[in-house]
Amino acid sequence: MIRPPRCTDGGVYGVFANESTTDPDSYYGYKYNVWFHETALTAAAGETFTATVYQMGAGVAPAEGVQIFCGGELLGKTAADGTFAWHFDTAGVYVLTTGDSNHTYSQCVVTVKQEDCPSRAFPDLDPTAWYHPGTDYVIANHLFIGFEDGTFRPNGQMSRAMFAMVLWRAAGCPASSAELPFADVAADAWYAEAVRWAYAAGVINGVSTTAFDPESPVTREQMVTMLVRYAEKTGAVTDARSDLSQFSDAAQVSAYAREAVRWAVAVGLLRGMGNSCLEPQGTATRAEVATLLMRFAALRK
Repeated sequence: MIRPPRCTDGGVYGVFANESTTDPDSYYGYKYNVWFHETALTAAAGETFTATVYQMGAGVAPAEGVQIFCGGELLGKTAADGTFAWHFDTAGVYVLTTGDSNHTYSQCVVTVKQEDCPSRAFPDLDPTAWYHPGTDYVIANHLFIGFEDGTFRPNGQMSRAMFAMVLWRAAGCPASSAELPFADVAADAWYAEAVRWAYAAGVINGVSTTAFDPESPVTREQMVTMLVRYAEKTGAVTDARSDLSQFSDAAQVSAYAREAVRWAVAVGLLRGMGNSCLEPQGTATRAEVATLLMRFAALRK
């Protein structure tokens, strides 16, 4: 997993000025004495890091509006709290500097590393997006393998067949010789082995006694129902419960899924959609499922 940027303790207190002034408000011959608090930072490629610039006047205080350069190029200015946030997409060593007609010279060396990031294998995944930890997890653990065209499709819908395949991979791809009662699951379908195992293990059911409906999007309540059954098969404790009273649509949870949904909410697997609604009949994207699976894995540690 990508680590947050690290900084060394202390700061650059012995600074060298690139310009001097005779203005009466100068400080030791320089208009404003400023310095980077961090002598060095380390970040991953594409990861945002933050440096802080202080100034000396009546006392030490954050320095607002200080220009920050790299290789002679102006990157921007510090914020009101003295911070400057930036990222570099390519591994290397970069030297950030202050220093203009008003400020003393100070520098911070930023080492950018090209760390292992599974999501970078897919051109349609954004390492800065909210789903990044989840997609890193499912890719690294071979739960999602992407599509034939090389994409991940984070905003694509997760189908019932896809979710059965994910659980099968999580279980270690066990073999099963069980007979399936579903007329819509061909024996040579790419998901057939997964559905066969999941049905035999009691993890999934069909939408009827003879249909699995593999291509339909899996609903939020179906997902957590399958997950709680899978968790029980692995010996996990699943007795936590929430009363769902905080959700205005709690009554829409199907009877078969109610206990599973109460468990999923209680342990933080299933969360509201930001509108006081649980949306149990709603569908989920592949990115959302990746995040759900990451949370589920954390419960088992």
